[in-house]
Amino acid sequence: MRSRFASARTCCAPEPPFTERQIGMLEHGQRVPRIDTLVKLMAAVEASAADLLDGIAWVPAQHRGGDFTVASRAVPTQRRDG
Repeated sequence: MRSRFASARTCCAPEPPFTERQIGMLEHGQRVPRIDTLVKLMAAVEASAADLLDGIAWVPAQHRGGDFTVASRAVPTQRRDG
């Protein structure tokens, strides 16, 4: 995805929609994107939501909460219980 984002950023947009730091935080599960961020990212890399979310699953806990997992890394992201 990063290579698709880089080409979209350099070719199409006068001002990139995201910084390298923001992309890194999303990739490593340090930041949970809002829906408008997902839509901007879809436009930047010309991909569908299904493409961007492929391999990501919600794993519910037995009692409360749960966690997201990413198939390629199989490492749970930071949990956000509120």
